[in-house]
Amino acid sequence: MEIYAHKLKDKPILSDLGYEIGYIRDLILDERTGKVLFYLCIPPDVELAEMPETVRNLPKDKEGRILVPAHSVKSIGTVVVAQDRLLKLFIMKQSRKI
Repeated sequence: MEIYAHKLKDKPILSDLGYEIGYIRDLILDERTGKVLFYLCIPPDVELAEMPETVRNLPKDKEGRILVPAHSVKSIGTVVVAQDRLLKLFIMKQSRKI
């Protein structure tokens, strides 16, 4: 199935547990392979303390946009759904690199 990148812009991204992660603004691609590495998301309009722990701990770029790893996305439809378990594993691996 093909999906055009412009159709993803502003699409909500949720976890499979139902919490809101944000809204897709852009994609980060591997320049060598062309594979999508991350979905770059604007955080939801809530206070940091109200965000689920997983969302708070996902890496952010210098502008505060959330980096959702592409391998965590399990479906794309009217919303994009990311697997909470894979998000948490990604966060754990990132914290070990520091």
